[in-house]
Amino acid sequence: MFTPGPVKELLLKLAEDELQHIEWFRELRKEIGSTIDNPDLYERGRSILNAIVGDQSFSLIEAGLEQMDDISRVLEAALEFERDTILFYDMLSTAVNEEALPYVNRIMEEEQRHIKELEEALSAS
Repeated sequence: MFTPGPVKELLLKLAEDELQHIEWFRELRKEIGSTIDNPDLYERGRSILNAIVGDQSFSLIEAGLEQMDDISRVLEAALEFERDTILFYDMLSTAVNEEALPYVNRIMEEEQRHIKELEEALSAS
């Protein structure tokens, strides 16, 4: 039998992990901003990344979670979000320097764990 308590705990934990990812990127941006050796190359890379990512916000806000009345739909939306972020980090991993790569890989491992946990919750709902 499905109970909402564990799903709520899972979603809160996933949100906490995503906040940690945001903080890591903020710190990385500060660090990179102070050590850019070639501003033209940096700007070209940024333009390419923006062209690839486009309008993708990697946010669940557009999913309309508050209107969903079925926990399965919420879990499916969260799964889609996690899969999209893994694609983004995979692409990003080809563009970051060697110092940042372990951090990106760690985030990707966390996102894979998120997918597994969400799939388990979805199968239990």
